[in-house]
Amino acid sequence: MSMEITDVTFNHYEKGKLLGFADIVFEKSFVVKGIRLWEGDKGLNIGMPSQKKDDEWFDIAYPITKELREDILDAVVDEYENGEKKDDRKSYGSKKRSSNYDDNEDSSRGRRSSGRSRSRR
Repeated sequence: MSMEITDVTFNHYEKGKLLGFADIVFEKSFVVKGIRLWEGDKGLNIGMPSQKKDDEWFDIAYPITKELREDILDAVVDEYENGEKKDDRKSYGSKKRSSNYDDNEDSSRGRRSSGRSRSRR
């Protein structure tokens, strides 16, 4: 069973490697807010909403399957790129895509990410 992503919004907030934040609605009935999009060494990555406890960050909402994580990444990047076109922002060029999970440093939180990379188109 796969969850359908029914809406995505993206707010550009470029600071360092951080590109902005996305909110995603699943099945027109459940929203996840604050998904970070950032650029790592192997391409674009997502960071799920998290909270800090005892000087460590923990994801509080995250996909369990690789397929859903890939769907979320694709939806967030598509909305990011569509927003760039709508806002007439500069093009960042093409970067390679990575289909593997990686251990890039998540500079927006200073922690490791288990997210899959996706390069910009």
